[in-house]
Amino acid sequence: MAHFDLIVIGGGSGGVACARRAASYGARVALCEPSRVGGTCVIRGCIPKKLMRYGAAFPDHFRAARGYGWQVEATHDWGALIAARDREIDRLNGVYIGMLEKAGVQLIRARGRVTAANAVEAGGETHTADRILIAVGARPSLPALTGIEHAITSDEALEGMPQKPGRLAVIGAGYIGVELAGILHGLGVETSLVLRRDLPLRGFDTDLRKALLEEMRGHGLDIRLETTISAIERTAGGVVLDSSAGRLAYDAVLYATGRDPIPNTRGIGLEELGVPMEPAGAIRVDADYQSSVPGIFAVGDCSDHAGNGLDSG
Repeated sequence: MAHFDLIVIGGGSGGVACARRAASYGARVALCEPSRVGGTCVIRGCIPKKLMRYGAAFPDHFRAARGYGWQVEATHDWGALIAARDREIDRLNGVYIGMLEKAGVQLIRARGRVTAANAVEAGGETHTADRILIAVGARPSLPALTGIEHAITSDEALEGMPQKPGRLAVIGAGYIGVELAGILHGLGVETSLVLRRDLPLRGFDTDLRKALLEEMRGHGLDIRLETTISAIERTAGGVVLDSSAGRLAYDAVLYATGRDPIPNTRGIGLEELGVPMEPAGAIRVDADYQSSVPGIFAVGDCSDHAGNGLDSG
C-alpha cells in the first residue's frame, strides 16, 4: 500500500492533464490506466481519423494527375495503412507515458476501483489518497435495436478494422457518419450512407447540406435517404439490415447515430459509496468538480460537468 496526494482513474485527456498539473505543484500523484494512454482523441478519435482521411484523399489526386499528363496506376494496401496508423498511435502513447514519467506521476497499469472515499484498488493492491479523481471518459451510445450487437461504432472503425470490409453501411448522417463514410469510400470500401431524413448534417445550413449531398453522390458514394432500420441480422456472409427500403446486405454496419456519451463509471465502486450519478452514469459534480462525497472528483465525459449537478453554494 502507498499513499498519494491524488489518485487519478483514467488516462484520457482530462486524467493526464490533471495528473501532470498536480505533480507540477509537488503533489504525489498516481494514475490508473489498464490500456493505452491518451484517451479518445489520440487512440480512437481525431488522430487516427486524420491519418485515415489523408490516405483517403489520394484517389482524387491520382485522378486529377491524369489531366496533367501523369499516368498513375495505384493500388491500396489496407493492412499497411492500418499498421501505419497503429504505429503512430503507439508512438503517441509512448509520448504521453513519457510526459507522465517526466512530471513524476506514477503510472499504474491496471483498472482502478474506488473502495473507500480515500482508497483505490488497482492490480490487486490498494492505495490511499487525500483526493481521488475519476476521469474514465465515455463510450458511444447505440440505439435499442434487435441485433445491434452486430454493429460497430466509430471506436472500432478508428481503432480496429484489421480487415477491409467489401461492403459497409454507415447508419447516421451527422458529422461523424458523413466523415467516416467519405473516408471509407475513399479507401475503396463500397460504402452506403443510410439516413432517416432527406439531407445529411441535420442542424447545419440547408444550402450547405444540399451541396454536400450532391458532392458526395458525385464522388460515387451510395446515399440512401429517408431510410430507417428496424433490425440487424448476422448471416454467414455478413449482416442484413431490415429497413424501410427492404432487406439490405453488407459485410459490416457502422452506427453513427449520435455520440451521446455513456460514461464508463459502472463497476468501479461508485455506487457502493453512494456517489450521486445521472441515470446514464454521469457523476454529479459541483463547480469545483467535486462530488457530494468529499475527496472524490470527476472531470470530462464521465461527469455532468461543473455546475450542472450539485449546488456549489
